[in-house]
Amino acid sequence: MNSTLVAGRYRLAQKLGAGGMGTVWRARDESRGIDVALKFLHDHLGGRDQILARFAREAELGARLFSRNTVRVLDRSISEEGSPFIVYELLDGEDLATQLNRLGRLAPATAGEVVIQVCRALERAHAVGVVHRDIKPANIFMCTEDNRLLVKVLDFGIAKVRTKAQSNERESLPPGSLTGTLEHMSPEHVLDGAPTDIRGDLYAVGVVGYRCLTGRVPFIAEALGQLVVSFSRGPAPAPSTLVSDVPPAVDEFFARAIHRVPSERFQSASEMAKSAIVAFRSSARALPVAPIVDATDRSPPSTPTFAQPALPSILDPRRDE
Repeated sequence: MNSTLVAGRYRLAQKLGAGGMGTVWRARDESRGIDVALKFLHDHLGGRDQILARFAREAELGARLFSRNTVRVLDRSISEEGSPFIVYELLDGEDLATQLNRLGRLAPATAGEVVIQVCRALERAHAVGVVHRDIKPANIFMCTEDNRLLVKVLDFGIAKVRTKAQSNERESLPPGSLTGTLEHMSPEHVLDGAPTDIRGDLYAVGVVGYRCLTGRVPFIAEALGQLVVSFSRGPAPAPSTLVSDVPPAVDEFFARAIHRVPSERFQSASEMAKSAIVAFRSSARALPVAPIVDATDRSPPSTPTFAQPALPSILDPRRDE
């Protein structure tokens, strides 16, 4: 497909990757004169109504969510061969799952940045009634802007749109009907079958932040039954019991972020972001931010090394001086 012109304007240049739903290509938008990313749905999935609906939802919601912390959708169309595709802004960096696999864990200041910026993306999404339902490292992209870490949330394919009238309603799910990724599912979703709402999204953010900070998820499980057992054993270990240099404020933040009871957690993305700024700022005074490396670097995981950012980040105390 190299050099193929798609929909009369997108010149394919390089295949960037492939997943369960489709392939992603680097392309040149010859109408705008910019490089973009094209995501094509796999041909064998094109006849499945549910998959097509998910793909269309991803494009629609991505275009609606005007946030610097959400990947921008620029266009959607169908190729000459009949393959649906979505056009995204081209990001330079790597997804958080890849970075964690390579580094093991991140510096506390960087973990805090991830939590805060993902909350910023969800703040916008929740404001327009969108619940992501699959926040996890693979759906978080780490890049830079003006020498600062910029975090973007990807893939709203299984997101749910709720109206204001629906926001206070209790929605029931069919038995065994769960959405999301196992170790990032909230206790109420797994144990009670409750639908993932705003607080479920924020619980998943807490799991991601905990993973960034400690190198492991709070409740380890390879199957649903194991996760149920993990939840029943009580709270997750405090981060300070797993890694050094974690101040009490960060322990307190995660105790609330991944609390078993939804009403004891943060009730909005804005509240969670503000609390994270306060909790992680003490870490930011002593510890630098992890570097973003070229996505082509695939060296094996090693002990994390961290580089000082050239410019202040959200957590840098100098911003208030």
